[in-house]
Amino acid sequence: MKKKTISLGLVVVMIITTVLSGVVSKDKNVSAAQAPKTLKMPIIIYDHLSDNLLFEYDLNNQFSNNLSLENITELLEQDAGKGLVEDTLGENGRPVYKQKVVEKVASLVKSYMENTYYSNGTDLYKKIYTQITKKQNKKTVATLGDYNSTRAKFDKGAGVDDIKSCMDYAYYRLNNFWCETNNQVSKKTNAYSTLQLDLINNLYRFSNDYEINYDPENKLISQNSNNLLSQEVGFYPLDKNVLKNHSDLTAPFGTEMYNKYDKKNHNYHFSMKAKCQFLFEKSDNLKFKFSGDDDVYLFIDNKLALDIGGAHLKRSEVLNVNEVAKKLGLIDGEVYSFDFFYMERHTTDSNIMIETNMILEQADAKTEVVYKNNGKTLTQYDSLNVGENIDVEYILTAGNDKMGNMKFVDDTLGVTIGKDTLSLNGKDLNVSDKIKVEVKDKNGNVKDSFFIDKQDLTDNKKVKEFLDKFNGVKLNKEDKITVSGISKKINYDSVAQSNLNVEITADLKKYTDNGTIEETPTDIPVTPSTNIVIPRNEIAADFDLKFVDSNGKAFEGNLKRGTKVFEEYNVTAKSDNMKDMTIVDKNGFKITKEGLIIPEGYFVEDSLTFSLVDKNNKEIDKVSISKADLKNGNASAVFEKLYGNNQWIMNNGDSIVISGMYKEMDNSGVEADATATLSGPIPNYDKNNNKLSVEWKKVTLKDIDQLSPLKLLNVKFIADKHGIVRGDVNQEVEYESSVSSVPTPIPDKGYEFLGWEKTVSQGVSISENPSSEIILEDTLFTAKFGPLSYNYIVKYVDEEGNPLLPEKHADKKKYGEPVVEMAEEIEGYAVDSNKKEITIDVENNEIVFVYKKKIYNVKFTTDGNGVIDGKKDYKVKYDETVEKTPNEIANEGYTFNGWTKKTKNEEIAVEDPSKEHIKEDTVFIAHYVINEYDYTVRYVDENGNSLINDVTKKAKYNTDVTEEPVEIEGYETSDKAKTIKIKTKDNLIIFVYKQKEIETPPETTTEEPTTEQPTTEETITEEATTEEPTTEQPTTEEQTTENADEETTSENKITKYVDYQIKKNNYTSDGNGYKAPSSYVSTSTISPKTGYESTWKGIVAGIAMSAVAGAAGVFGVIKKKKYN
Repeated sequence: MKKKTISLGLVVVMIITTVLSGVVSKDKNVSAAQAPKTLKMPIIIYDHLSDNLLFEYDLNNQFSNNLSLENITELLEQDAGKGLVEDTLGENGRPVYKQKVVEKVASLVKSYMENTYYSNGTDLYKKIYTQITKKQNKKTVATLGDYNSTRAKFDKGAGVDDIKSCMDYAYYRLNNFWCETNNQVSKKTNAYSTLQLDLINNLYRFSNDYEINYDPENKLISQNSNNLLSQEVGFYPLDKNVLKNHSDLTAPFGTEMYNKYDKKNHNYHFSMKAKCQFLFEKSDNLKFKFSGDDDVYLFIDNKLALDIGGAHLKRSEVLNVNEVAKKLGLIDGEVYSFDFFYMERHTTDSNIMIETNMILEQADAKTEVVYKNNGKTLTQYDSLNVGENIDVEYILTAGNDKMGNMKFVDDTLGVTIGKDTLSLNGKDLNVSDKIKVEVKDKNGNVKDSFFIDKQDLTDNKKVKEFLDKFNGVKLNKEDKITVSGISKKINYDSVAQSNLNVEITADLKKYTDNGTIEETPTDIPVTPSTNIVIPRNEIAADFDLKFVDSNGKAFEGNLKRGTKVFEEYNVTAKSDNMKDMTIVDKNGFKITKEGLIIPEGYFVEDSLTFSLVDKNNKEIDKVSISKADLKNGNASAVFEKLYGNNQWIMNNGDSIVISGMYKEMDNSGVEADATATLSGPIPNYDKNNNKLSVEWKKVTLKDIDQLSPLKLLNVKFIADKHGIVRGDVNQEVEYESSVSSVPTPIPDKGYEFLGWEKTVSQGVSISENPSSEIILEDTLFTAKFGPLSYNYIVKYVDEEGNPLLPEKHADKKKYGEPVVEMAEEIEGYAVDSNKKEITIDVENNEIVFVYKKKIYNVKFTTDGNGVIDGKKDYKVKYDETVEKTPNEIANEGYTFNGWTKKTKNEEIAVEDPSKEHIKEDTVFIAHYVINEYDYTVRYVDENGNSLINDVTKKAKYNTDVTEEPVEIEGYETSDKAKTIKIKTKDNLIIFVYKQKEIETPPETTTEEPTTEQPTTEETITEEATTEEPTTEQPTTEEQTTENADEETTSENKITKYVDYQIKKNNYTSDGNGYKAPSSYVSTSTISPKTGYESTWKGIVAGIAMSAVAGAAGVFGVIKKKKYN
């Protein structure tokens, strides 16, 4: 098996098992005389769709792990899988699952659905999943439901489309296992209607241990009881290759499973139910045994009698009806219903075995034809005088309630009574007075009685009234109806014979097409009854004398001297009422009315026995005369049996056997020549007097026989070259006799005795047993020996002797035969030799391949962006680990990012190389990720003051970044794009700007201060020059370089002048620009940075307002200087 690793709670929720074998047989068996040869159980089979929940659950998914046997055990507090159904059948005739079982299944389905989506599930599974789950906050939520609401809904006829909760699913599925569901989840098949149990060893049995015959054409499932299989083939009544063109299962039904659990492609999803009845009698010690899987329940009188539980591996249990009779309320002698339910729900096995001594039946009726003569009941083949009448009685005993609509037909005698016919058309039939019908109950009480007079048989109206009463008779079980009043006269040239057939119906509880149970009028097959009377008797007998051994076995041919030869006389009657046997033998033996004589030379072993046996060799009576009585002449007991008032009357086939007298074989041999007589009656038919006359006549019988001693011959025993023989190797044996003993053959080491070879003049042959050989001439027996075969074992071990693979138990090889084995490849191991050879001995036949682990190179390295600190190279055995993972050190600008393991075929990420089991050459690579660092772009004037906000960006280490200058209103720069290489810090790009030149048109004036301005201007120029090194010198290297290379131009002088005016008029800087002194009309910032109000025009205006009245003139001088 392989079947099923049961770990499912839903699994548990259902189980049906089958009956054990061998237990019932220990109790009372079915009476062979009464038992029918087969029992035919009416069945219905339903095909079910897989839903991956209760049908074909996935043993590897979370569903099975959650739904364990223990869950149900905790729920029901008893054996796992049992106690799932109520103790009585539901009104629909099906098991009812308990409320708490339905609720438990619903909770398990909810847990499973919310945690697992089985993507490979069937369409039905996906449909149910969709209907009972929804998404909430990105989680799957399955609706549990309420039992009472669910029950109310589905009891009104809701279907699979109405399943909206886990409770809906559980209730609907559990309550539709053994019924039709309008092709939603189950479908009834009409391929079968009967399951046949065969009477095997006095027990009724059906099992897939035998070859199963699926016969949908006759709607029958049976077994070939003569073909017991060596291994189980399973029970698969709905497989496509079984149903063939008889299948009424249309898609999606009738499909077969083919998945990772099973490669046999069977239909594992079906249920079966059977309904019968039986007679309960405590003395019968009734048992019902079942073995198999999955779900099995048996109800007696609508009460649970056997509960084998839900889905499970093959399980066997026995129901002892007497043990549950009190609990079920069974009364001795009553008939009870028998409802059996079976289901198969999962791969990979489907087994069933039923064994019982219960006679399960739907209905029955027993008939009997009774012949009477003058009130005396005649037995079959009794003889009557010709002309006598036999009174005929037809009797029927009902085997079921509500039986009627009868018709009695004795076509041999010529009688028909019932329905629309009353006829007596047979020869020599007569009605003495009236035809009487009497109905009695099982206790012998008369329930009904009516008749028709002889003279009314020609009155159609009277006949119809009689038939109406007859047709209206209703019988209950064990009621008996008797028809009497008809007689037949014995005729000289024919026998009186009846062959009664009865047509009858019964209201039976049967399955309808939709699986419900209804009482239906049904024709009941009734076994015909016969009777016969013989009117005459022709006497005949046989006589046989034979020589036998002490066990009664006849001798054939000549005998060894000294052999006890028992002489046995056998006189057999070949007609009835034979008597007065006599035997007279020429050897001196005699038994007649005159006396008993034992001849000289003959002896009696213990006693001389006279036995009366019937035609089946069954002893009827016997009498023995001891040696002492014989010696004293006391044989009266024998004479009383043979010739006295209580003498034996022999019927046809009976024999008198005389045994116990013997003679030892000598050179004269043993002879017998006997005459026997036997007397019997001869009925003589007197036609004129219409009577039988009987005359006793004697039959004379003769028989002879003789035996001779055997000729003596030489017999020799020898051995071939591989052994010896011990014992009597040279013997003298009588002709046509056997050796007295056979020497013992003793083989050499490694050899076995194969048998004997017989050599005679005709050639050489095989002798099965020399002691059984009839010796006809001088004979040589040679003991032949051959090499023995021995098992040898192939082991696959490591250097310490530990097994690496299961031992190989190879086929037997002959002693001395060389055998060669090739080593198996084992991953990670190297073998000491690829091929080994041994010579088979009597023991210690082992081939051992020794493996040692392969050693692999393990190297630690980096991706080039860092280094590792520690041991970098290892030699590691297969499936072992390195001692330690070295430390990883990142290069500047990098950070360690983890390890990868690189082998021949793949490179994968690993957390810790020291925990990785090495199975091939391996490189562990430390990986580093490049860091990103900030770099700043600064926009400053020639004094290093920021003009706009710095811009900070990120870039990868050691990469080149290039920035372009931006436009700043009022400023201009000669810088172009700048590039730097990113380092771990101090990443700075500076763009230096200068103020754009502002031109003011010269003013015409005649005021005197104008003439002083050049002097003042020179002072200003000097002052500005002296302050340049302290306030305006750039601090950054780039700025210094640029200033060093800057040419002193008239434009620079203007810039310096403006800066000077800023300082001179007390403008201050806050790092974001310059502000006018507080005494100035406006305090607006003059920086061009973003967010400040003033522009360069404002700066110029401020300077102009704070300058002396001759500023314009000075400016003009400056301009003059600039352009000179």
